[in-house]
Amino acid sequence: YLVKFGTAVKASGGEFTSSETKTFGTCGSTPPPTTGSTPPPVAPPTAPPTNGSTPPPTNGSTPPPTAPPTAPPTPVPTAPPTVPPTPVPTAPPTNPPTAQPTAPVTPAPTTGGGAVAQGAIFDSSYGVPKCANMGSSCDSLALLDGRGTIINGNEPNHSNTNNIGNTCNDGNSGSYHSDESIDQITVTAGDI
Repeated sequence: YLVKFGTAVKASGGEFTSSETKTFGTCGSTPPPTTGSTPPPVAPPTAPPTNGSTPPPTNGSTPPPTAPPTAPPTPVPTAPPTVPPTPVPTAPPTNPPTAQPTAPVTPAPTTGGGAVAQGAIFDSSYGVPKCANMGSSCDSLALLDGRGTIINGNEPNHSNTNNIGNTCNDGNSGSYHSDESIDQITVTAGDI
């Protein structure tokens, strides 16, 4: 907003909450100027000049100029002695590494079924799959497929843990071949 008196802007502003106060102008009549005579300026008194004799100049001998001190000569820098090169130490000869011992080869079985792969059958006395004869390997085949009584994955002869030791029952939760299970074990002789 703008507040004008004639063409002169007396107050202005912008946004406000509920009210805003602006003061301008004066109240009442302006008193007339006071008429009076201005007293003439008073000239300050001028002090009379002081009569005095100017002292004669003092005669004195001017001391001779002092010669500036001569700076001592800058000594020529002495080149530092050359340090002889330090010989590179010769590395002691490295002993060749000792070869790691080689594990002896487990000989292939030569009795029973011979050195051929064996398939396991269920042993009710132990409660686990077992190969009846010795061979190059023993495979559980499908005797461990699945887990417990899980849907669509009922493990044959579950839980297939050794009856001689402590039994360990399988859990039955989860989905067949989506959750964890050990479905087949193959034991192989080394270096066959």
